[in-house]
Amino acid sequence: MMVSTTQPLQLKDWTKALNPLAHTGINGSEFRSAYAAFLKHEPVSAINHIIAAGRGSHWQHWVDERRARQAAHLANTPVSINIPELLELPEFTLGGAYARHIVNQGFDPEAFMSSSDSPENWVEQRMALSHDVYHIITGFDGSPMGEFGLAGFCFVQFWDLLNAFVLSFLPLQIASNFKQAPQLFGSLIKGFIMGMKSKPIFAYQFEANWNKPVSEVRQELGISGFVK
Repeated sequence: MMVSTTQPLQLKDWTKALNPLAHTGINGSEFRSAYAAFLKHEPVSAINHIIAAGRGSHWQHWVDERRARQAAHLANTPVSINIPELLELPEFTLGGAYARHIVNQGFDPEAFMSSSDSPENWVEQRMALSHDVYHIITGFDGSPMGEFGLAGFCFVQFWDLLNAFVLSFLPLQIASNFKQAPQLFGSLIKGFIMGMKSKPIFAYQFEANWNKPVSEVRQELGISGFVK
């Protein structure tokens, strides 16, 4: 009688092979927690989970290296934001508009900052402080249409997991309010086009340009024609 030396197929091996996250290094547990939190209408928690999911992954490593090359002149440059000081600037300036946006929305500028203050962590720390600055520069507000528009812009600029995660909720948003579909798609397409036309926004040292009119910042980045 012949004895087979072939090992039986293991179901878990097939599961791993078919899992799109298995070869990226993305933390699956954090990834699932991010979706669960978003579905429970806990956006801050969801974003923190998706950031944790990507941290240390091959995808995030590629994104961070790309950002670091774009903004090599800003390497290890610390960023500090003083909201009361920025509120003294005129509303039409980058700093003035940003500070009013933060106060009106009740946001914490450092909500998504990593606890690590390592100099090697400068890309993540700068990115964590940039999201609401990008709202002001691009002209996309904090409504669902604005968030999807900005996510489209940022995804084209960065190709990152966070904005891919945000964009994955577009079908759900459309299903919940089908009448908004044309505006949502319009905002998203505008974001994509702006992202392709804009100079690398991560390389723009916003904290050194708080005093500039927002219109001038947009002109410098090449997107002034897209925002009224």
